[in-house]
Order: sequence, then C-alpha cells, then structure tokens
Amino acid sequence: MPRKTLFAAAIVCLLTLRTACLEAGYIQAFSGNTKASTTGSATMIGDFAVLDRLTGASTTGDVFGTGFSGFDTVASIDTTARYLYRYQIVPNVGGFTSFALGDQNVRFAGVTSTAEWDLQLADNAGPATSSNAFGFDGATFMQEAPANTGVTDPQVVTPTSSLLSGTISTSPTTFQVSFSGFAGNQVSDLFGFTTNAPPAFLTPVPATPTYASGTFVAPVPEPSSGCLLFVGIVLVAALIAGRKRHHHASGARTAAPAGS
Repeated sequence: MPRKTLFAAAIVCLLTLRTACLEAGYIQAFSGNTKASTTGSATMIGDFAVLDRLTGASTTGDVFGTGFSGFDTVASIDTTARYLYRYQIVPNVGGFTSFALGDQNVRFAGVTSTAEWDLQLADNAGPATSSNAFGFDGATFMQEAPANTGVTDPQVVTPTSSLLSGTISTSPTTFQVSFSGFAGNQVSDLFGFTTNAPPAFLTPVPATPTYASGTFVAPVPEPSSGCLLFVGIVLVAALIAGRKRHHHASGARTAAPAGS
C-alpha cells in the first residue's frame, strides 16, 4: 500500500524580544514546548530550551547552568559562546526522518558548535516524553500551535529508555538533524548548538487544511537578513521509493505518514 505524507509549512515574523526571567541558566521565556499537529492523526511535541552563560548559575563543568554535572564534557561544545540552544522531539507516529530549522535569512552562520547528547530534558514532573512535555502543558495539539513557555525545575537527566540519535548538519540558513526513523512516541536525543545570537520566537501565519505549524525558538537573524522569516519545524517522513517531489513552500515543512 503506498505511503502518503502530509506536509506542514509556516511563514513567520520575528517577534520583539521579551525580557526573560531566569532559573539557573535557563531563559524561562524561551524554554518550553510546542505541540504541532497535522489535520490527520500525526502530532509532534517539540521541546526546547535556551540557556544564557552570562546570566544565572554557571559552575565548573557546566558553564551554561544546565543542572547536569559535567555537561561540558559529555559532548564537545563551545563553552565561550553566550547562548546554548537545545531541542528534543517526540512524534506520536513512526516514519519521521528529519528535524530542521531554516529560512532564507542568515541565522545560523554564527553557530560556533553543534552537539548531540544522549540525555533527556526534564522538569518537576520527570523526563520529557510523549506524556510529559517539557514545561507547562499550556495549549494542546493544534495547527499554528503556540509555544508553551516556562519550566519548573528545568534540567537534563540520564535517559530512562533508548533515545533516537541523528546526524546534525548546518548551513548559514539551516539547522537540521537527520534520523534513521522514529518509532511512535520515541524520544530523540537532545541536540543543539551554541551561538552568540539571542533567541526570538517565530510564529506561523494561518495554515491551510493540509499544513500544520507551531511556534518555535531560534536565533535572531543577522541584521541584513530582514524580518520576514519562516520557521522549520521539519519532520519529514520517508519518501516513497523512486518518487521525486519538489515542494514550493516559503517555509519549512513538517511531514508525517497519514493514517498511522
């Protein structure tokens, strides 16, 4: 039976940076989750956290204040950069092969290091999973899903089950992680990057019936990049063998197997 895919795209505008309260090194206003949904049964929790090295707790071996002893030695990261961005995703169905943030503007040229950790985001309710989004639950799954920000007792912990690893690639306009395929409700590895660019939210415009979109956090683009952006919460399902398709969308795409 042929596999079908649904795609999601969003065009977003850069929001004004808000004053952010802090807990340890976590910027509360830019840490939390978004719950994106297609018009079918496919959903995805996108957990995210931004940490500021210069504000909040900073200890030897954990300069960004993650709360995990020796975090700096778990993977090679730039411990002199200002900000640490981290992401973790949990799709509810199998078949996802990629997560990406991207637009036509230069936002990732300033990335100073990338890394993947076999660790799990956690809050006061425990590790982040399909049943426990990182931070406040807030809005439920929907198209144009808002960001649910604010996390009580944010931290990272040793995973309670096997996480799915991926391969990171970057360009001046994209940050992408490719996976070998998800099982339903499986949690990805924690992945991210360091940069000196502060965070901002990218909010999607209204979606069509075949598109799902959610609010995500990403670095502020370089001034010359302009203000019209599109966010790439991109989860791309495996393509049908031998079938080549080119999708013209002014935003990133989210794909999920239909009827899974």
